[in-house]
Amino acid sequence: FQILKLMFDCHVHRIPIIDRAQEGNLIGVINYLDILHDLVSLYPDQLFNYNYSIRELGIGTYDNVWNVREDTPLHDVLQIMETKLISSIPVVDYEDNLIGVF
Repeated sequence: FQILKLMFDCHVHRIPIIDRAQEGNLIGVINYLDILHDLVSLYPDQLFNYNYSIRELGIGTYDNVWNVREDTPLHDVLQIMETKLISSIPVVDYEDNLIGVF
């Protein structure tokens, strides 16, 4: 769980894996989805809170959610993501229906 803490503390979703014995050569990259997959597949009986919704558990963002339209210039999308410190942003049509995630 040290790597999860590091990812959380550093606000990153991926961490490079280096080989200390080989002069720090990059040998791979791990992301939070790799860890999530391993947790769910290796420890299904030990995971708890399956009966609670993600909102009840406080997972995710539900207030002040930023979104963009599909014709929003890339520069504007990236600027929103940088200034709001978010790693993805919902893409909606003109009726505010979700059509994707950037």
